[in-house]
Amino acid sequence: MDLTAKCEDLQNRLRRNNLRLYQVPEGSEGCDMIGFVKDLIHKVLNTPPEMEVKIERAHRAFISKPMDTAAPPRSIIVRFLDFTVKGAIPRQAWSQKQLTLQGKPR
Repeated sequence: MDLTAKCEDLQNRLRRNNLRLYQVPEGSEGCDMIGFVKDLIHKVLNTPPEMEVKIERAHRAFISKPMDTAAPPRSIIVRFLDFTVKGAIPRQAWSQKQLTLQGKPR
């Protein structure tokens, strides 16, 4: 395995615990993105209260903030500490089929 392939493999392994959240309105997170994402997961996905969601970091995608109000909001990138929790969240979302945020279907 050459050096380029090894670097690419390491980068992909680092992204393994990342998850992107789409259609979350800009500014709804306030100043605490990690707390907002934890609350969002428990409220929107109706996860069991005993499910401990540990997040290493969370932030908006590194693109410029949309100036047009009709433009879709930037996605939120979340890095979980536990891969099993990261895997459980999309499964829960898929099983619910319809998710609502602030009273609006997403």
